[in-house]
Amino acid sequence: MLAERPFDIVVSDMRMPKMDGAAFLTHVHDKYPGIVRMVLSGQTDMATVLRTVPVAHQFLSKPCDAKQLTEALEGACRVHLVHQSEAVRKAVGGVSNLPSLPSVCLQLTELIAREDVAMADVVRIVEQDVGMVAKLMQLANSPFFGGGRKPSTIRDAVTSLGLNVVGNLVLSIGALSAFSVELRRANLDLPSFQASAFRTAALVRRIVEPGLADQAFMAGVLHDVGKLVLASRVPEQLLAATREARASGRRLHEAVAQEPRESGEHAGLVVHEEHAMGVHCAASAAAPASGSLT
Repeated sequence: MLAERPFDIVVSDMRMPKMDGAAFLTHVHDKYPGIVRMVLSGQTDMATVLRTVPVAHQFLSKPCDAKQLTEALEGACRVHLVHQSEAVRKAVGGVSNLPSLPSVCLQLTELIAREDVAMADVVRIVEQDVGMVAKLMQLANSPFFGGGRKPSTIRDAVTSLGLNVVGNLVLSIGALSAFSVELRRANLDLPSFQASAFRTAALVRRIVEPGLADQAFMAGVLHDVGKLVLASRVPEQLLAATREARASGRRLHEAVAQEPRESGEHAGLVVHEEHAMGVHCAASAAAPASGSLT
């Protein structure tokens, strides 16, 4: 059916005859990455559910009322309206995980295995890794994992998910080696990238109102997450744009705008990232040097 006509969204249960939801969504991810993929299930086996983490965009739990399902579907449709290019949908939808530092994964694994682990220590390590923060926030904001809550800080996300889920997620994310080739081709040094994100987050936390500090910190950690997507999907274009920006003194999104357009998936993603970078840089330029960010 998927091969016969286009679909925007696929909603799958976990327990199905012949093929379970994880296997089905993996097939959709591999063959039709532009389709939004959702899990709607009453499955309580966490090991089975975590198999869908790299290939599902949203997780809904049964019983699910009509309003919640409708809101999820409408939200997915709005995403498709933003990403009108099929090439962009395929490129972005094909991203399973973002690279995480092996040292961070190891620290978390060892810490969570301890009986006297403190949640604050887990948060302190998690917030140093952009890819991990992005995945935790995605899961924690889904009804299946988050229980209907909408955490807006890293601490809220870790607390909502619990140490068991966080620990299993660390194991499922995969090591940096899976992205090492792409990162080298993009000339992106992940430790330096992570450190820059952390410094930005710490600075933003200091200049906003106290009540917004944790939310601002999370936003600072994720402010350049699009570069990780580019590095994993179109590393050569990111490298060329970065070199051009440094040579010309222009901002990165301006350098991207000067890159020759190519046909197919890569061109669509570069054009989309140009727009995203432009919005980000404009917002950064407009931010006050002190006081609250509104």
